[in-house]
Amino acid sequence: MRQWMAVIVCSLLLACGTSVPPPTPYVPQPGELVPDFVIKKIEHRCLHRQQVLRRTLRDPVVAKLEYEFTIIIENIGDVPFDGPFYLSASGSLTDYQERLYSRHIRLNDERQVLEPGRVINFIAPISFDSPGYRDRVSHYPVRFYINTEGSSNSTGFPTLFVPERNYRNNFYELQIRL
Repeated sequence: MRQWMAVIVCSLLLACGTSVPPPTPYVPQPGELVPDFVIKKIEHRCLHRQQVLRRTLRDPVVAKLEYEFTIIIENIGDVPFDGPFYLSASGSLTDYQERLYSRHIRLNDERQVLEPGRVINFIAPISFDSPGYRDRVSHYPVRFYINTEGSSNSTGFPTLFVPERNYRNNFYELQIRL
């Protein structure tokens, strides 16, 4: 019974990520003007680092890392936008390869106007577990995604739909130094 319980718990934990399908571009109607977001730059600083002790020698050394990210987003579209939207992030190599996003931050609740050609800075704290291979690499990727396609995931997490000219430019990868 305990073995099955462990399998069920592991399955539930694995299902908590957001699977993002390959983006499909929104095709505006003739004459329709839409916004289009791109991440211009992301800066980060480590707020807190906590070492997690291993239970056995086989367990990887892991640290809980909390970062503050400054995300600079530009509207390269045709019209201003002032609504909220989600930024999804993942710091896991497994998630990265499977296009899963385990962190979601709602941005622009203050409804700042993002004019065409202008940028807005958003500050978001996000925590990650560092990978357990510090002896082999000095950096690991964190992938960010402006999640405006209106899709939901297996956890029932709803995202907001924002019509954009191109969803393929909503990704940004950052290398975090361990």
